[in-house]
Amino acid sequence: MSLNRRHFIRFFTATTAALLIPVHLFATVIPWPRKAFSATKIDNAYQSLFNSNSISINSKQIRLNLPKVSKTGHAVAVNIKSTLNEIESISLFIKNNPKPLVATFQIPEGTIADISTHIRIHQTSTLIVVAKAAGELHSKSQNIRILSGGCGE
Repeated sequence: MSLNRRHFIRFFTATTAALLIPVHLFATVIPWPRKAFSATKIDNAYQSLFNSNSISINSKQIRLNLPKVSKTGHAVAVNIKSTLNEIESISLFIKNNPKPLVATFQIPEGTIADISTHIRIHQTSTLIVVAKAAGELHSKSQNIRILSGGCGE
């Protein structure tokens, strides 16, 4: 059987559709917290994401590694590690960003909570990391000074 253009396009379309079905099913299983990501005030983002504003401050079981001063806010490297038991998720908030919730990570059961990412920071602000573990909310924060640039430019 020779593979002409018409057969190739049919095969490619069918294969692509078959591969996208699991992605669509996965997206429906884990709901996107649209209201939390679109909140413009940090308290509204907390409430939308966690249904609570009661958070344990300065948990010693969360370690942050990020610069105290960044030349630009376009891509600030952040590393978060946690030794909390039964950790479910880790969320990152930037207090002075136009939309404070910048990321949330679901942590599968039995994995080590060690996240490295880059985030965009609008201006000098405070990074607040909130970890949900065993139904309780724990946080750690650190100030970061942005010399120029950010998500507003």
